[in-house]
Amino acid sequence: YMVVGSWYLGIFIGAIFSSWICSAGNRLERHSSMIQISLTLCCAYGSFVFAEGVIGISGVLSTVAAGLVLADTIWPKIVSKEAMHEVWHTIEYLGNTVIFFLA
Repeated sequence: YMVVGSWYLGIFIGAIFSSWICSAGNRLERHSSMIQISLTLCCAYGSFVFAEGVIGISGVLSTVAAGLVLADTIWPKIVSKEAMHEVWHTIEYLGNTVIFFLA
């Protein structure tokens, strides 16, 4: 129940955020890339918190499923692919640094 429910919840949340991110993809507005990056961050943390804290199922699996849906659907609609890569690589670096210092 926990594994299947986590995957379905992640797919559902990822689909909602995917449609929201694609609708925010106006290349003529300069704030569109910031909105899209913020929505990817909200999808990642929102899917984890909702699954783990509210429902009580695996937040990690839900976040992975939401991330897979986003990775599959939003790339053609991303306004600034470079900015998206830089933000997520910075978050990855900071996470690895924190884990290294805690270990």
